[in-house]
Amino acid sequence: MFDLNILCIGQRTPNIDIPNNKNIWIGNANNNNKKRKKRYFQIDPIMNYLDGIWYDLRCSEDEIAGTMICDYAVNSIGTYPYWITSAAIQNDLTILIINEEYLESFKEIMKFMIQKSPINMIMVSSRYQSNDQEVICGTITYDEFILLLEQRKILTNVCYAICDKHLDLLENRFY
Repeated sequence: MFDLNILCIGQRTPNIDIPNNKNIWIGNANNNNKKRKKRYFQIDPIMNYLDGIWYDLRCSEDEIAGTMICDYAVNSIGTYPYWITSAAIQNDLTILIINEEYLESFKEIMKFMIQKSPINMIMVSSRYQSNDQEVICGTITYDEFILLLEQRKILTNVCYAICDKHLDLLENRFY
C-alpha cells in the first residue's frame, strides 16, 4: 500500500490543475483539516510543521488504500542513509518506482509545484507500510532526484526536500 505525497512549502493557494498532467489525480489534503494538521501528523512531524499545501497523488479520486502510481522493489543495492542504523527502519526502506505510465505526469507535477513554492522547494514522501519513523533526506535538486529515481536509488518511507537549484545558489534570496 502506497501513499504518494507532495508538500509545496510556503504555498498558500492550492493548485490541482497542472499543465501536462495527463493521468494523476491530485487532492489537496489540507482541505480536510480544520486544525491545520496535515496527514501523518504523528509519523512525519517535521513535514507537518512546515507551512504549505500538502497534496495527495493517486490514479483517481476513488482510489482507496494506496496508489498504483508507485511500485517498489526490495532494496537490493543495500545502501541506506548512513545515520539509519536501526534494522527495523532499514527493512522499511525499499526502492521506489514510479510506474512508467505515470512517470511523465509525476515529473511535470513536481516541476510545477517547485515553481509554485515561494522558496522553490517541495517535500516528496512515498509511504509504504512501515514502522512509521520519520526519515528525511537533505535538500537535493529536481534533476538529482530524477536521476536517483531512474537509478533506483530513491527509497520509500523517506521524505525528500527537493529544490530547483543547489542551496548555495539560493543563499542570496535570504539577504
